[in-house]
Amino acid sequence: MNRAQGHAVFAYNNYLGTDEVATLRPPLPDIPYYVTESVGSLNGAPLYRHIDSADVQARQAYLHAQVHNQAGSDDRYAGLVAWSAIDYQSINGGNRIYEGLKWNGVLDTFRMPKLGAGIYRAQVDPRIRPVVEPAFYWDFGPKSPQDGPGPQAMICSNCDRLEIYVGDRHHAAVTPAVAKFPYLPYPPSFVDLTVDGASAGDLRIEGYVGEERVLTRKFAADPGGDHLAMDVDDPKIRADGSDATRVWFRAVDRHGSPRPYVEGELSLTVEGPGDLVGDNPFDFGANGGVGAIWIRSRPDRPGAIRVRAEHPVLGEADVRIVALRSRGRRD
Repeated sequence: MNRAQGHAVFAYNNYLGTDEVATLRPPLPDIPYYVTESVGSLNGAPLYRHIDSADVQARQAYLHAQVHNQAGSDDRYAGLVAWSAIDYQSINGGNRIYEGLKWNGVLDTFRMPKLGAGIYRAQVDPRIRPVVEPAFYWDFGPKSPQDGPGPQAMICSNCDRLEIYVGDRHHAAVTPAVAKFPYLPYPPSFVDLTVDGASAGDLRIEGYVGEERVLTRKFAADPGGDHLAMDVDDPKIRADGSDATRVWFRAVDRHGSPRPYVEGELSLTVEGPGDLVGDNPFDFGANGGVGAIWIRSRPDRPGAIRVRAEHPVLGEADVRIVALRSRGRRD
């Protein structure tokens, strides 16, 4: 196969590798190689869900970093799509399907990021947006490892250096793993976070660009301050009966960082001219303490909409939306 045969680009779904390693086929001679799919649920675990173990969720971030690094190593790779962005419905996949879905997205069906999304968030100039996204949870509950994230805890970041504190003590200073990921614009960093969960205290990560501290992230070990976070994508919608906006919610610690594996149901109420699209009550535990619904406007019914969520442990939260009169309507 070459250009003389009329082929400008060779495109291929590339799922080589094992549970631990995702690899790409080498480029062909004389033709650019565009990788149309990779990783998915054929490398690593068959499912990547918020309810899966921390190791499984972290592996997704690592494998996506791995294939993008390899694709960047040779100009004959014309590009790469790591599969996939968002979980989706499917009937083909055997043990790679759960409840009618393939769970290989770095976002779930509610468009909420998994740990795997962190490697993508970090690929931006820190002058635009500094990023510190651990590919782990700082959690010591019954479903989390009691000795912490372990000896190779991955942190996705675009910072030059990360200063890491556990409790009140400086724990480590780490820099991006350039030797392992030389072709990523912003490689992840790795740190030994093997700790005693019973006495670990909070985690603090400070990101530096040059000598300037540009971002600090905090993560609570103690779940005592956990609460419900809730927000809306667009607080203004058109009152045309079709416009809608997503309302997302998740369990967070007292610093606003994600808390995994939270059980229970959310009860939702809507006041005003809006209709809830989604599950109510929402099974919080089935999706690992994170989810979303949509609020759709009613035709020719402008006004204020309030959406309230209540959880038996995390408490209450609410958001407000305004449905605006549609343009072009004649009174």
